[in-house]
Amino acid sequence: MRAETKRRIARYWGYILLVGLYFAWFQFHADPIILIVMSLAIIVYFLLQAPAPCCAPNRDGTSLCKNNARGLLRGCHLESHKWENAKILASRQNWAEFGRKVFRKFSGGAATISAFAGVVSAVAAVISLMMKP
Repeated sequence: MRAETKRRIARYWGYILLVGLYFAWFQFHADPIILIVMSLAIIVYFLLQAPAPCCAPNRDGTSLCKNNARGLLRGCHLESHKWENAKILASRQNWAEFGRKVFRKFSGGAATISAFAGVVSAVAAVISLMMKP
């Protein structure tokens, strides 16, 4: 396997796991514990590692950073942007602003919807585990 392919797999492993989670739910009817572990790994990936837009305001205050962030909560490589998305989410009044900023690029929308799918999957798997005789 070429180094380029390995880097892409290492960068996008959460999307591969998301497809695996789909098959685990609907094709293989996997054990709830496996579904919970896969769902939690997906949530961690999309919140802390998936490529997404940075969303931090630039110094002029009118434009947004054009760099890619590592995860929905983290910022880009610039020190002042490190946890800017998490700071935006800390205040309930800024949730709509975060949504507008994150959905401005396809990668941000895909990461947000996938993280939400991971949360729904984890909750459903926990309920399934509790209902299991």
